[in-house]
Amino acid sequence: MVGRTAARRALASSALERSSVTGMTAIDTTPVQSPDVDRSACERREILERTRHEVLARIAGLRGARDVLETKNDFYAGARRASEGA
Repeated sequence: MVGRTAARRALASSALERSSVTGMTAIDTTPVQSPDVDRSACERREILERTRHEVLARIAGLRGARDVLETKNDFYAGARRASEGA
Protein backbone atom coordinates (compact mmCIF):
# COMPACT_ATOMS: atom_id res chain seq x y z
CA MET A 1 0.00 0.00 0.00
CA VAL A 2 2.80 2.43 0.77
CA GLY A 3 4.15 2.02 -2.76
CA ARG A 4 0.80 2.90 -4.36
CA THR A 5 0.34 5.98 -2.19
CA ALA A 6 3.82 7.24 -3.02
CA ALA A 7 3.23 6.61 -6.72
CA ARG A 8 -0.07 8.52 -6.61
CA ARG A 9 1.60 11.46 -4.88
CA ALA A 10 4.42 11.49 -7.45
CA LEU A 11 1.93 11.35 -10.32
CA ALA A 12 -0.17 14.15 -8.82
CA SER A 13 2.93 16.23 -8.20
CA SER A 14 4.21 15.79 -11.76
CA ALA A 15 0.77 16.69 -13.16
CA LEU A 16 0.91 20.01 -11.31
CA GLU A 17 4.47 20.94 -12.37
CA ARG A 18 4.55 23.72 -14.93
CA SER A 19 6.21 23.24 -18.28
CA SER A 20 9.21 25.50 -18.83
CA VAL A 21 8.06 25.98 -22.44
CA THR A 22 4.33 26.74 -22.08
CA GLY A 23 4.00 27.51 -18.38
CA MET A 24 1.02 25.15 -18.29
CA THR A 25 0.52 22.11 -16.11
CA ALA A 26 -0.22 18.67 -17.50
CA ILE A 27 -3.73 19.07 -16.14
CA ASP A 28 -4.15 22.33 -18.12
CA THR A 29 -3.26 20.58 -21.37
CA THR A 30 -5.38 17.49 -20.80
CA PRO A 31 -8.53 17.56 -22.94
CA VAL A 32 -11.78 17.57 -21.01
CA GLN A 33 -13.52 14.25 -21.39
CA SER A 34 -17.24 14.72 -21.66
CA PRO A 35 -19.83 12.01 -22.17
CA ASP A 36 -21.41 14.24 -24.79
CA VAL A 37 -18.35 15.58 -26.60
CA ASP A 38 -20.27 16.91 -29.62
CA ARG A 39 -22.63 18.96 -27.47
CA SER A 40 -19.76 20.26 -25.33
CA ALA A 41 -17.76 21.22 -28.41
CA CYS A 42 -20.78 22.96 -29.88
CA GLU A 43 -21.32 24.93 -26.67
CA ARG A 44 -17.66 25.95 -26.54
CA ARG A 45 -17.82 27.08 -30.17
CA GLU A 46 -20.93 29.15 -29.44
CA ILE A 47 -19.17 30.78 -26.49
CA LEU A 48 -16.12 31.55 -28.65
CA GLU A 49 -18.29 32.99 -31.44
CA ARG A 50 -20.22 35.15 -28.96
CA THR A 51 -16.97 36.37 -27.41
CA ARG A 52 -15.55 37.11 -30.86
CA HIS A 53 -18.64 39.16 -31.70
CA GLU A 54 -18.33 41.11 -28.42
CA VAL A 55 -14.63 41.80 -29.05
CA LEU A 56 -15.34 43.02 -32.59
CA ALA A 57 -18.04 45.34 -31.22
CA ARG A 58 -15.58 46.76 -28.66
CA ILE A 59 -12.98 47.24 -31.40
CA ALA A 60 -15.53 49.14 -33.50
CA GLY A 61 -16.36 51.32 -30.50
CA LEU A 62 -12.70 52.04 -29.88
CA ARG A 63 -12.17 52.94 -33.53
CA GLY A 64 -15.07 55.38 -33.29
CA ALA A 65 -13.56 56.93 -30.16
CA ARG A 66 -10.19 57.17 -31.93
CA ASP A 67 -11.83 58.96 -34.87
CA VAL A 68 -13.43 61.49 -32.50
CA LEU A 69 -10.08 62.09 -30.78
CA GLU A 70 -8.30 62.55 -34.09
CA THR A 71 -10.95 65.06 -35.20
CA LYS A 72 -10.58 67.02 -31.96
CA ASN A 73 -6.78 66.91 -32.18
CA ASP A 74 -6.92 68.22 -35.75
CA PHE A 75 -9.33 70.98 -34.70
CA TYR A 76 -7.14 72.15 -31.82
CA ALA A 77 -3.97 71.86 -33.90
CA GLY A 78 -5.60 74.06 -36.55
CA ALA A 79 -6.74 76.58 -33.94
CA ARG A 80 -3.24 76.71 -32.50
CA ARG A 81 -1.67 77.25 -35.91
CA ALA A 82 -4.21 80.00 -36.62
CA SER A 83 -3.46 81.78 -33.34
CA GLU A 84 0.28 81.53 -33.90
CA GLY A 85 -0.04 82.89 -37.43
CA ALA A 86 -2.24 85.84 -36.45
